[in-house]
Amino acid sequence: MILFCRVAWLACNLLSFLGIKLSMLGFLINLFCIDEEQVLTFLLLTSARDPGIIPRNNRPPEVEDGASSASEWTGGQTPKLPRTKDVIVNGISVKVKYCDTCMLYRPPRCSHCSICNNCVERFDHHCPWVGQCIGQVNIELKSVALLRKLRSQFLRMFQVASHLLTRFLPQIVVVAA
Repeated sequence: MILFCRVAWLACNLLSFLGIKLSMLGFLINLFCIDEEQVLTFLLLTSARDPGIIPRNNRPPEVEDGASSASEWTGGQTPKLPRTKDVIVNGISVKVKYCDTCMLYRPPRCSHCSICNNCVERFDHHCPWVGQCIGQVNIELKSVALLRKLRSQFLRMFQVASHLLTRFLPQIVVVAA
């Protein structure tokens, strides 16, 4: 696809350099090729960027409320930690959940991805197209890629509509007269 876009872009520039006037179609091909390359670039950047993975703990946090600490447990057993915990953030009480896999209390709006097996800040979804989670850090790049693709599709619809109108509108006018 990128090779086709490059060849079409070079052909349009060569024709305009030779003095051959390009129609709206040539302009749309140029714009479409640039959009497709940008979409692929933004998707590549999204897949290469860390989504906001929270590092795992090596051992579970210490038990609070006067209970025995985790180091006092023997036989590889871990203490039973509460599933939720109230934490004060900017004077507001917030409930945070405990993640058994990562052995930490997750911050608000953080979720555990079952595919990546990691806790991700502001987890949106696991994207199969880029092969990783979409979270706090890389959601902007994914959004830009989707908006570019949407613009490219609208340009393609405009291109098809203009072609159909120029092809069939004269025949409709002649038949009506």
